[in-house]
Amino acid sequence: MPIDAEKTPSAIGLYLCALLMALFGALLGFVYMSSFPAQAFGSQAEYKASLAEAAAAVEAAQVAAESGEPIKGKDAASAKGALPTLGPKPGSAHFIEGEVYSSRTWEAKRKQLSAAGAQSVAFSVGEMNAWMASKFRPGVVDSDDEEAANLLIVPGVPNLGIADQGEFYLNVPTSITAFGATGDFMIFARCALKGNQVKLRSVNVRSAKVPLPGILGARILGVLMQGFATSEEYQIISEAFARADTVKIVDNQFVFELR
Repeated sequence: MPIDAEKTPSAIGLYLCALLMALFGALLGFVYMSSFPAQAFGSQAEYKASLAEAAAAVEAAQVAAESGEPIKGKDAASAKGALPTLGPKPGSAHFIEGEVYSSRTWEAKRKQLSAAGAQSVAFSVGEMNAWMASKFRPGVVDSDDEEAANLLIVPGVPNLGIADQGEFYLNVPTSITAFGATGDFMIFARCALKGNQVKLRSVNVRSAKVPLPGILGARILGVLMQGFATSEEYQIISEAFARADTVKIVDNQFVFELR
């Protein structure tokens, strides 16, 4: 039986259909994963210790399964909880949450950072977080666009955590209200320093990883930073990066080499 050529789907049409289905599936996956919180660790060492403990529990479960002997007591609960870590799962994302010093040593360094002249200024991550906790008060981020009038974004106080290989986490708790519904999200970006520039490695909304972090992730962080842009503290940080020859992570400190 002959087939009407005009009714035969073209290859381009099939590709577009497949692409739309893939994009829709990715969107659904992103929304699903963003409903699960990410786990916070106090340091990279603490995260690695957690991985080692989970791996040991999984190994114990496998040995017990092969021998036919049940695992008893605390080891049984550890092994049962560790088994899902054999593969990716909702909520398996993590970020490093930095400590917040109770002292006010950051005040003198804040003045030093904004003072003119070539100098080296070293902020420990605890001092940086204490500064932000004390002074960074974000505003509301909304839009004049009528289509986005029902969207309200309120970023919380940022937190920094040191990761491996000279990288760090920028963590921003965020409240988002859309069409009458409100949700609290942890948005965190893993970043690296190159010269006086911050480079995005990855951006997550809770457990959902943002695709194309250099584009979509940068846009998300840019929107959040709008809430701080008019503050004096944000201006001090921005100008310090602009003046710096380099900004490096040395041990547990951010070191600004200012010109």
